[in-house]
Amino acid sequence: MKKSLKKAFTLVELIVVIAIIAILSTVAFVGYNMFIDEANISADQQELKNMNDLLSLTLVEKKLSAIDLDYDDIAYILTDISDQISFRPRYKYGVYYFDKSTNKIEYSRDGIEPLKSGVVNFGNSTFEDLFGTGKIFLNETGMFADWVRDFRNIKNQNMYDALRERAMELGLVSVYEAFKPETTLFISASNAFNAGGEIERVIFERNIKAIFDPNIYEKYTLAEGVKITIPRSVRYIGPNAFGYLLGDIEINVKDRNNTLVLHSSLGVNVKSNAKKVDASVLAAQNEANNTLISDAILEELDKSRIDVNVDASGALFIDLTEVDAEMKLNLAPFQAANPDITGFVADISSAGDSVRIVSFMAFNNEGIIAFVKIKVKVVTN
Repeated sequence: MKKSLKKAFTLVELIVVIAIIAILSTVAFVGYNMFIDEANISADQQELKNMNDLLSLTLVEKKLSAIDLDYDDIAYILTDISDQISFRPRYKYGVYYFDKSTNKIEYSRDGIEPLKSGVVNFGNSTFEDLFGTGKIFLNETGMFADWVRDFRNIKNQNMYDALRERAMELGLVSVYEAFKPETTLFISASNAFNAGGEIERVIFERNIKAIFDPNIYEKYTLAEGVKITIPRSVRYIGPNAFGYLLGDIEINVKDRNNTLVLHSSLGVNVKSNAKKVDASVLAAQNEANNTLISDAILEELDKSRIDVNVDASGALFIDLTEVDAEMKLNLAPFQAANPDITGFVADISSAGDSVRIVSFMAFNNEGIIAFVKIKVKVVTN
């Protein structure tokens, strides 16, 4: 009887088959990634068209010029007005930027490189013109966007110094040094910082909604001809917001219809186009909502030991320093009564070694709808 022999693969044949499968898998994977990348780029480019259409329409409606736009203007017009648009490219190397030479938002699929081309001039540039070439960086995500956000939020020299290494890694040393603290004023909701030199440039925290009294003792001086331009995102300027500035000051409020400026906000040395209102008017407008918030805070506390009044900033001021209890803030009743809320500001400032003031402000498309300040003791273990 003859035995039947079954032919098997040799080792060499197996290696060849495995190699072919690996090559085909790699080709398929690369092809799939390329397909995904092209789909993301196409989606980004469609978003670009939507951005420019909305920008053009809004400029016409509000009678604004594209020539004077900076990052704050573009971000407010596109992301605050429309919740359907954001500067978050889907493609990993995608970058949105506003080109001052065309007055349009452009898109790069090659990362940051196109923003580097052009004549370099940091003299009159806004901060997001990272390379001084007239191309304003708009992305909200990624390493460059994170660095820009951190730089905008600088509050002291240590924070500035800490950003140097990342600036070197990202190739942003030029803009880092152009906006040094000796010549730049950094403004956030309740803080202002300058290293003591003559101020040539002013940078606001990104998407800043309110400017409160920074409670600083230092006095700063603007260089001749330098104006402070308030971003369109700002909805409130409180008492003594710029009291730390010496000499004659000119403040330009970009959105006079929607930026509320109290009479006590700007001193006699300030020239401004702002429309001013009384603190009592603001308090009266927000009385119902302020009461909802205060009732939630005071619900379980001993009200006989709590002082509640309207302060000079137009806020409902609640003093809890005499109460030995944990503060609880339940915003559910307030939010239920105001489903059209579009934003909040929550800020903490010092009022002494162990006392803090918590400022809470809420907005809708019409303006400020609630403003409450809470003075509390800080307990350290």
